[in-house]
Amino acid sequence: MSKPPVLSRTVVMQKTLAYRDRDSPLQSVNSQSMLKAVVRLDLDVSGSCTRRAFAYVVPGQAEKLILGTPWIEQQNASISPDGSVMELRHPDALYKVYPIAWYKKAKRPEAMMGAVMAAQILKDQERVRHGDEPRVFAATMADIEKALRVSSRTDPKQKVPHHYWKYLGVFDEKEDQMIPHRPGIDMAINLKKGDDGHDKRPPWGPLYSMSRDELLVLRKTLLEHLDKGYIRASQSAAAAPVLFTKKPGGGLRFCVDYRGLNDITVKDRYPIPLIHETLRQVAKAKWLTKLDVRAAFHKIRVREGDEWKTAFNTRYGLYEWNVVPFGLSNGPAVFQRYINWVLRRFLDNFCSAYIDDVLIYTDGTKEKHQEQVCQVLAELEKAGLQLDVDKCEFEVRKTKYLGFIVEADKGISMDPAKIEAIMSWEAPKTAKGVRSFLGFANFYRVFIKNFAELTAPLVALTGKSKPFIWGQSQEDSFQELKKCFVSGGLLAGWDPDLGADATVVESDASGFGVGGRLLQ
Repeated sequence: MSKPPVLSRTVVMQKTLAYRDRDSPLQSVNSQSMLKAVVRLDLDVSGSCTRRAFAYVVPGQAEKLILGTPWIEQQNASISPDGSVMELRHPDALYKVYPIAWYKKAKRPEAMMGAVMAAQILKDQERVRHGDEPRVFAATMADIEKALRVSSRTDPKQKVPHHYWKYLGVFDEKEDQMIPHRPGIDMAINLKKGDDGHDKRPPWGPLYSMSRDELLVLRKTLLEHLDKGYIRASQSAAAAPVLFTKKPGGGLRFCVDYRGLNDITVKDRYPIPLIHETLRQVAKAKWLTKLDVRAAFHKIRVREGDEWKTAFNTRYGLYEWNVVPFGLSNGPAVFQRYINWVLRRFLDNFCSAYIDDVLIYTDGTKEKHQEQVCQVLAELEKAGLQLDVDKCEFEVRKTKYLGFIVEADKGISMDPAKIEAIMSWEAPKTAKGVRSFLGFANFYRVFIKNFAELTAPLVALTGKSKPFIWGQSQEDSFQELKKCFVSGGLLAGWDPDLGADATVVESDASGFGVGGRLLQ
């Protein structure tokens, strides 16, 4: 029986290719389903030679496209005995098509077939030449394969101590591929009322132009989320724009700009823990274990009927979220409520949960600490929450948590990376720049003596009605503040067991402020 070309369904969904059902379906070999959907493809070779193929759409196929021997024979093509080269004959030329692996090593390949995605890219490029699109870019399948390749992750057994292996399932990345379903904790997106008494409508955002690298990451992200069921095709009347930011360790982070939706969303006021209160709990800890919940927000479903409000716009179509995406104003509150419920028996006893960051601290023996870690892992596993083993630390004496360095039996100190950022900060040239610097510096104000007095000349420049004049007093304040961060030192936690004799209240007042602090 002649076997026609077959195309992976993920490619069809990713490229939003049009298809139609044929009267003569094919029987799927690995399932009882019949294959009816057929896609017409125009395959370009180096933008000069075009060949057509009709391919059946196959769910779950790993290869993007399989042309098959009958199609090759129909095209009067030939393959070398070792399978390394395919020749396509054209009235005016002979085109040689090389495998991707060979193409990476070759200096100047004569021609290369980019299959479905590369064909679409070449078509996009051709449309640009005719003025239909504002930008030009080129890519090869080698680029696309590199971007779509899943990075290797650490084997949990290599990092997780053996006495926690009973809970290895909580570190299993495969378990993270499943879409959650928990009726009762789905996130509702309630909209503010307009003057007419009806819900305000989320806006329709723009479609931003993207670079080649951004398009590669976009396609990869859409494909992954579609496979997991996190997103689905949408017909929403609303759409948020997509953009990218750089990750600290390199690469691009996919982001959806939900500011328009957030402006009209009724806020969930569930409290997020105060960082300084959280750090106070670990003052006397001797052992520390840090856990990181992977893709925390995606563990909560969007309430049925509210999915359309999360729609986002891409050049590959309109999609909406089945799970809570990052960027929604109520996302942190919704997950904090859930993680607090999951770990409610341990909070402020030997465990802290700040959204997706969980810290287990023990002021007793290492064996007691291991027992407490097992209790937390058991509850997380029961709740269906997976952990990113690469971001977890077990049974350590020192770790970074919530922007601070926490050290057992000693206290907390400033993160050297943040200190370096402050030291390289250039003198602000606008009131907005001053506010940014003060906001960053305020995070560590507990380490700086007389912080309010020291920053007064800078604060004076942040008023809306005051002219911006950077004088000597501002420069002195700016430089002195930098020096204080370098010499901030270690801050010991409050210890109520020391008693009243070791406790001192220090107060002060001046022309611009009144304050006090409790010292030991």
